[in-house]
Amino acid sequence: MDVRDAPRRYADALLFVTEVTRAATRSPGGWLYEEGLTDPLYTSLLDGQSKWEWSDDRQDVDLIAGGPLRAVVDFTARRHATTVPCTGPPPLELWPDCAERLRLLREALTFATGAATDAWRFVLHEVLAGWLSARLDDLLAPPPPGETLGQLEQRLREAVTVCHRYRLAVHGLFGDHHWSGREPQPWWCIADDLAAHATYGTPVVPPAYVFRLDEGTAHDGLATLFVATTALHPVLRHQVTITSGLPKLPGDAGPETVQAARGALAVLARHRAA
Repeated sequence: MDVRDAPRRYADALLFVTEVTRAATRSPGGWLYEEGLTDPLYTSLLDGQSKWEWSDDRQDVDLIAGGPLRAVVDFTARRHATTVPCTGPPPLELWPDCAERLRLLREALTFATGAATDAWRFVLHEVLAGWLSARLDDLLAPPPPGETLGQLEQRLREAVTVCHRYRLAVHGLFGDHHWSGREPQPWWCIADDLAAHATYGTPVVPPAYVFRLDEGTAHDGLATLFVATTALHPVLRHQVTITSGLPKLPGDAGPETVQAARGALAVLARHRAA
């Protein structure tokens, strides 16, 4: 999907998530209550559709793509806060074309996150994009035999939520690294296995970090810490062994790098506990 196709295909692909969420939950409030949730969703999606006409730069594309995605994330969160789960037929009985629907959803989410990356290019964007691609491969795979409606809904909800957080983090990291006058920001936690951090500085640019948990947990596991300053310098990788919540890095890692790993572990532990 590109910006020329977005007015016709983007929102429709995202609506599959809301369709699955509505099928997997039951509202106790009747049809009037249903409209109270769906009306803001459709208003936001229609508003987003009309804005594509004035999209003429990368920041516009990112802004317009973010509206429908945020509306779907908000809808699924509100729906789960105010309804009860219900059982239903297997996904392939409700949507025989489920694999195609998931492919289109993957395309839409890739478009939205790619728009954020293009608008706010972070020095470690390739690390973030690689992690996200692998995560979407898992979350948007066709339903395996025996998967329930609730299980499908859960992974679709996680997919849109992770992509929404990714968009916010990419914008925030760009600002943290390039805009003066901002207060120092904490680590951006995109999921329970990925966090990133950047700060502004001149004339020497402080390092930017991405901490990726590869195995285990933030208490005991293995991780990779990526370190970069500018696009002109090679990205450094440090293998991290985590024992009882404390990181152990190779001997060539300086104290600033070790402190960064500790900060990432702290925020990942808080995210998992939330």
